[in-house]
Amino acid sequence: MLPGLALIAASALLAILALDGCTHDSEQDRQSVDAVVYTIGLSTDPYGNSSPHGFGVVTGLRRGSLEKVEVREPGLGAFGGAEWLSAGLILVPRPAPPVHRPLLYLYDGKLERQGSAPIPGGAAYAWSTHFGLFAYEPPIPCRRKQPSLFDCYRASGELFVARTDGSEKREITAGHLMGWTADGRIGFFKSYQRAIPRAIDLRTGETGPVLPGWKVELPIWSPDGRFVSAITGAGVVIADANGRVVQRIRSRLVISMIAWAPVGRRLAFTTSGFPDPHQLFVVDRPSARPRLLYVAPGWHFDWITWSPDGRRILLDDENWFRLDDERRGRWLLLWTDRSGRRRTLPRLGGRPLWCCPVNAFSAGGTIRNG
Repeated sequence: MLPGLALIAASALLAILALDGCTHDSEQDRQSVDAVVYTIGLSTDPYGNSSPHGFGVVTGLRRGSLEKVEVREPGLGAFGGAEWLSAGLILVPRPAPPVHRPLLYLYDGKLERQGSAPIPGGAAYAWSTHFGLFAYEPPIPCRRKQPSLFDCYRASGELFVARTDGSEKREITAGHLMGWTADGRIGFFKSYQRAIPRAIDLRTGETGPVLPGWKVELPIWSPDGRFVSAITGAGVVIADANGRVVQRIRSRLVISMIAWAPVGRRLAFTTSGFPDPHQLFVVDRPSARPRLLYVAPGWHFDWITWSPDGRRILLDDENWFRLDDERRGRWLLLWTDRSGRRRTLPRLGGRPLWCCPVNAFSAGGTIRNG
């Protein structure tokens, strides 16, 4: 639980943000609009060496003059890395064994720990900015008589919701968590053998299809809610909000990540070859042909995050290597117009997320809508 005064402040902040979104009226919001949270030592390369040991927030990417604040601690940021809940509020997972709840930090130019989130350690979870709620699936021991989660744990198949202060906690339904839909339902599936996404409405308790006829991965929605996109076994599918397919982008390469720009209707996606190429494409409108924005001919990358204005993409080029000084890893800031403009930045950490708003994305089983 959060300490009393911090709890009031954090709850008030979330209430304001839930009503107004990420505004530009305060100094904190002005900082957060150009703020990227990252996890120190985290790799998104499936063959990489990931050793999370802290997180940080960096500002000034658009200006090119970086200012950062960090918190370093062994294991801090494990299980998926630090992420924005809203402008000024960050969730930071902690390492196994799953007995430690994730931490909450306030950011206002400095980082201040506020206590623990109401999520059990080791739980699968998803955050809804619109409702100010966590949806989560707590872990349970693998064996019936296992005394604790230390030895082994698995998904419980029970879904709950709660606010950041632990209030309004309730069990929702049985199933395995996928994420939130853009209209505030919780996406889940019942069986690993037939993982067709369903969605439950928290207000009515009714369960139904995510979209009419939708049978693939839980999609991510464009900012205006008019279009969706999802990763399939054959590539990327883009459809309208009624489930009617607009286009299928077929790829012989694995699709690692998809992300809608926070404004407009542009979609970015990354491909992963074995061993190459690794590419970043932008789709300028739902029906447009993808255009290549960046390619790494001989090394792996897969993580991207859009700037809040939708003009740039920050790419975590973690395996880039320069022979002359043996420097490994960089961030690339890529302008998404046809100018070819780019800027090389030091790689401060993995899984960067630009705020605010944070773009909707799907990557490695993690799905975030709003």
